[in-house]
Amino acid sequence: MKFIALTENLKKAVNLAERITGKNLTLPILNNLLLETNKNKIHLLATDLELGIEITITGKTEKEGKFVLPAKTFSAFLNNLPEEKISLEKKDNTLSVFGGKYNSVFQGMNPEDFPIIPEIKTEKFIELEKNDLEEALEQIIPSISYSSLKPELNGVLLKLENGILKIVGTDSFRLAEKTIFNDKFKTNIKEDLEIIIPLRSSQELLRIIQEQIEEDSTKIKINPEINQVQFSTENIRLISRLINAEYPKYASIIPKNFEINIIFDKKDLLEAVKVVGLFSGRINDIHFNIS
Repeated sequence: MKFIALTENLKKAVNLAERITGKNLTLPILNNLLLETNKNKIHLLATDLELGIEITITGKTEKEGKFVLPAKTFSAFLNNLPEEKISLEKKDNTLSVFGGKYNSVFQGMNPEDFPIIPEIKTEKFIELEKNDLEEALEQIIPSISYSSLKPELNGVLLKLENGILKIVGTDSFRLAEKTIFNDKFKTNIKEDLEIIIPLRSSQELLRIIQEQIEEDSTKIKINPEINQVQFSTENIRLISRLINAEYPKYASIIPKNFEINIIFDKKDLLEAVKVVGLFSGRINDIHFNIS
């Protein structure tokens, strides 16, 4: 195995993949990344058995091969390298990494022991712009907090109904619902669909959207299955298990009519809440005195 790539591209990919690795004492291989080269691409794979990721970056392949190395150490090494080209070369059970004036040798593990990250076979898909999904997740995720008593609330609800896509999050005190109309996405799914994506998976998906790897595509494809869901762009594939539970019938608690309507300037309201919030503790509220 011998591969040459831009340090910046490899650094971004490893930093994203390293977050997915499992901190597992009984299965130490989950603390590692699998590097696999073919043609002029290198694939980085990581998993904690609940969540898996595959990131592909381009470069120059001089010899194909596989190698498993410690994710945290490799990431820390790359983050201290200058923005130059980097060369990876496998020799027996070691990987020599050359970057600028630095070089290091990593001990590897058997690639055959690395868990297989499944391929989603379904043809069902929902495709939308990255920016639309990014905005939805940024608005929904703050309304979710971990609950040991209600596991169905520990994730983001993705709901396709009557040709409208809704993304929902709640912790039973706060509720956020984002509606995306059919002119903003494509799908070949005819029936209604409800899946609950774990909070951590949603957070990692948002981070992936925000941190571009090379010239990635502007669209993201969602492929749902019974127990899993895959999110993919041109260069990244994220697979997550789903929460197997029934989401609360939240729509009934959203008021249909309001006695009072107030229109604010968005900038002024945001500024006021930020300033007043400085004097509010975790258990204190901000009061609106309307007169």
